[in-house]
Amino acid sequence: MVMVIGADGKIDRRVSSSPQYTGDRWITQNIGWTVYHADPNAFVRYTYGELANRAATLYHSSAIARACVHKPLAYVLGSGLVFRSAIDEDFLGLSKEDAKKWSKRFSQLLHAEKLEADWYQKSARLYTDASITGDALVYLLREDEDDKPFDLIVAGGHDIDDKYQSEGCVLGVKIDKFNRLLGFRNQAEKDVELVDSAGNINAILYRGATRAGQVRGLSKYYSEIGRSRAFDRIWDATVERMVQEAVQVGYYNVTSSDPERQAMAAARAAAGRKKEGVNEIKKMGGSIAMSPGMYVFGNEEGLQFTDLKTPSNNFASANEWMLNMFAMATGYSPEFLMSKYSTSYTSHKGALNDVWRRITMERDGFVRQVEDPINMEYLKHFIRTGQLEVPVEFWADYRVRRAYATGTYIGPALGAINPLQEVRADIEAVANGGMTLEAFAAKRGIDFWPTLDEMQAQFAAWYKDDEESPPESEKKEQAKSLRSRIFGRRNEKN
Repeated sequence: MVMVIGADGKIDRRVSSSPQYTGDRWITQNIGWTVYHADPNAFVRYTYGELANRAATLYHSSAIARACVHKPLAYVLGSGLVFRSAIDEDFLGLSKEDAKKWSKRFSQLLHAEKLEADWYQKSARLYTDASITGDALVYLLREDEDDKPFDLIVAGGHDIDDKYQSEGCVLGVKIDKFNRLLGFRNQAEKDVELVDSAGNINAILYRGATRAGQVRGLSKYYSEIGRSRAFDRIWDATVERMVQEAVQVGYYNVTSSDPERQAMAAARAAAGRKKEGVNEIKKMGGSIAMSPGMYVFGNEEGLQFTDLKTPSNNFASANEWMLNMFAMATGYSPEFLMSKYSTSYTSHKGALNDVWRRITMERDGFVRQVEDPINMEYLKHFIRTGQLEVPVEFWADYRVRRAYATGTYIGPALGAINPLQEVRADIEAVANGGMTLEAFAAKRGIDFWPTLDEMQAQFAAWYKDDEESPPESEKKEQAKSLRSRIFGRRNEKN
């Protein structure tokens, strides 16, 4: 038997076979606490639009909020992720040479179409908008001509009517009973299917969903909206007081003189409006006339200058912890967001290592949600128009489709604090089999295979005879020698 004595003094008897814990350290402690529903969609069901608007407003008015968007963007996408096709020749039953030739052709076609659609710039805007409000859209605008590919149109998540609610629709997004996305209702009150009946993608909803069953994404820093708004009041009050202290020169230390009359008389004298101004000052205890704006008081009088004390030492600490809050909310270190690193190598490296894990996670999410589906649609277009050849199994077997769409993305590299030291460490990893040459290049944002081809051509030209270039066998030996010189493996096999 558990007996609980309430605030009114009455005894409440509850039968229980085990202790009970509700989070209260004493009775009624949490009665006034606002508690949200555990359902991630119910949390914002009636306030999603307002939440997105406030996040967008904070983006325009807060330097920290902007840093939470643009600093990661520079590393997650940078000037755009360039796809490098690398199909699995063993799975597809192709020779290594044919697979390499096909991959090179696909990479070139894809890069050309993305440049034509200005996708590398648009992808940055897509990421930016989704970071601010939680989600964004890519429309695949298909042209009537069969030989012309689709255009890529980027729109903000506000293009979805979040007020529209119906069975199977949450915050304007249509889902099935397993919470899989099917489409959405736009602001023009039209229903848009993400994928049509033929399997073609019409639109992609890129969202920052972090919880199971979450339909709409949320701003990276939505948890800091209220705190930031309150912190603005500290800034406003501090700046206002700094202004007041700056314009208030000081205060009068007077005994018998009238400082107000003295100041007015000095002003008239300075302006030449009244010749008697100097005599007035003398009568009120002042001394001889001086330059405009200067005052001299009697022996027992003076001006006490204000001691500027705003902002206080607490102001810097408050700003620092505001940055820390944003950093914890977004998963990025405060040093990274502020671009102000410790002089300690270990501290600097530790912060960047944490940052790089977060960047890799975000880049992988963007690739899976956006880049891979777009690449697949381009691949289908190239095949339909005869620009690439694939077996008929491509259309029937999703595994074959995925095998032909396999590849890597070349994006911004994190860089090195001590370049020579870190490059040497990676060279050791390559020499001992802990890293491939392709991974070595990708870590520095370099497309490996075209670079290798160019290196081989330049190396062959370097040793070119005056009359003729060396034969292919000699070129291979020269390329092998170059690798050995770089990575210290002089006895490696071809």
